[in-house]
Amino acid sequence: METSIIGNGLGMEPSQVQARLQEGKISTLCERGIGEDEGRYRLTFYFGKRRLRLVIDTDGSVTESA
Repeated sequence: METSIIGNGLGMEPSQVQARLQEGKISTLCERGIGEDEGRYRLTFYFGKRRLRLVIDTDGSVTESA
């Protein structure tokens, strides 16, 4: 996944994303879809009071962003 999607969603430079993940300043949650959502994943990234939620399809493409 491109860091630009995560960086823009969390209000930071994309170049900072990898370092913030390694430092533990960005936390993540991954949920696997079941039933009609089988094959999709919901990825949530947390940074301070900010949250970015992405839905990824079976091809690895972002289908929803919030």
